[in-house]
Amino acid sequence: MFHTFEPTTAASESLKVNRVKRLITGVISSFAYVDKDTRQYVIYCPSLEISGYGETREQAQEMFRFSLDDLFHFWVNGSLEVMNEDLKKLGWKNDRLFRKEFSKDFVDAACLSDHLNAENDQVERVNLAVAA
Repeated sequence: MFHTFEPTTAASESLKVNRVKRLITGVISSFAYVDKDTRQYVIYCPSLEISGYGETREQAQEMFRFSLDDLFHFWVNGSLEVMNEDLKKLGWKNDRLFRKEFSKDFVDAACLSDHLNAENDQVERVNLAVAA
């Protein structure tokens, strides 16, 4: 179950995995925008390749929470090897000293906005503290 979804000012993305407690906590960067064609509100997290959308910001957040919760649930309840492989493919780096911790560089919003179908090219970065 999803527990926290709060804006934060953290300077980098990080995840800490506790498979015993079946909990993943950390900070992720997502981008919010209104799609030009559908007029749907979209929240996209490139570092986890998940998104949520809806007619309102609240609906997009709800779908994003569901997607994030589903992904984290899969990782903490599935194979450790699969989780580590997924994170590696997504560009996350495992801390050698603290094996349960992963980090990733932020994606530049200016570069990303060229690839999104954002209305008026308006993309808002939302850094989130998460726990699920």
